[in-house]
Amino acid sequence: MTHSKTGTIHIIGGGIAGISSAYTLTNHNYKVCLWEKEKLPCMYASSRNAAIARSYESDPVLSFAVKKGLLQMIKAEKYTDEFIKKIGLLFKPLEVDYYEDDFISRFPEAEILKSSSKNFQYNQEYSFDGLYIPANGTLDIHNIQQYLLQNMIKKNILISYEHKLIEIARKNNLITNLVFVTPNAEKKIEILENDIIVNATGSWAADSLFNLNYDPLPVLPYKRHLFQLSFKENLNLNMPVLWDEQSDTYLRPEGKTLLATHCDENETNPDDYNLEEREVEKFQSSIINVYPFLKNCQIKNYWACLRTFSKDNRPVVGFDAHIKNFFYAVGWGGRGMSLAFEIGNLVSRRIQVGYNENETENDNPYTSFRFL
Repeated sequence: MTHSKTGTIHIIGGGIAGISSAYTLTNHNYKVCLWEKEKLPCMYASSRNAAIARSYESDPVLSFAVKKGLLQMIKAEKYTDEFIKKIGLLFKPLEVDYYEDDFISRFPEAEILKSSSKNFQYNQEYSFDGLYIPANGTLDIHNIQQYLLQNMIKKNILISYEHKLIEIARKNNLITNLVFVTPNAEKKIEILENDIIVNATGSWAADSLFNLNYDPLPVLPYKRHLFQLSFKENLNLNMPVLWDEQSDTYLRPEGKTLLATHCDENETNPDDYNLEEREVEKFQSSIINVYPFLKNCQIKNYWACLRTFSKDNRPVVGFDAHIKNFFYAVGWGGRGMSLAFEIGNLVSRRIQVGYNENETENDNPYTSFRFL
């Protein structure tokens, strides 16, 4: 069932998945309304992350998606401010990215994303061997968000802030109404025959609100702590992003400081950004074991971010198996910013194909049907 462009696509959530989807769908001549419960977009996971551009992925499906997203981002930099500070990524993976050469053979311009073996030494006291990708680095998440939002405004996309979804009405296998609460009143939106509702709510994706009389989608938020490190002495911070997947740690330059994490991952609630003091000691012991030149560092600041994963760690992009006008764009698992320029393409393709009651992973590797 191919979707008609005469309807409206209602996107719930103004994080990076929501604004990327709105931006791309409008380019394909869909009418789009975006609903965000906060006063500003991208206030939670989309602005609290480590902002690392990493094109390495061991999953074959995600490998192509992330590389496409970063390649589009690099191309768009010709017309706007820099999105990626290309300091390079030196990565010690658990397994090789077997899909890199295949991607480059299909997209020759992606040669800039090719990895090679490299050694990094710090003051002759520390050595790190891994795969080096020079076109990776750190992301300017503010520029990415502003670029997408400014282009949305040019396309006259309706963005409604301070609209919190509180009720979803359903009849048979279709959503019929959405009810929002605003600072002034409740607002009821009638969902017409060709309309589609896109769940781009990030860590709230499996909230009971979306449990429409069947098992909720198996996506869960996990908390991770990020630490900003300062030093009494002047360290040479002219380094790439260092990521050791074997020890589950990474660090990157952040001005005159370093941003680092021990990659803690604890299941939590959708809005739980509370700091866990026990993670400070875990971080200090693990990070110094891997990067001994940090022995004299001080924790200047730290905060928690959320990363939402599906049960099999692959995003969910596609129609709900039971509700024919309900669509998912969730479960990005910390890849959202790297995928910022590709999420909308993934969403747009599946909406153009339309609802298919017999959809399989061969049709759509991101299908929600895989969890039935």
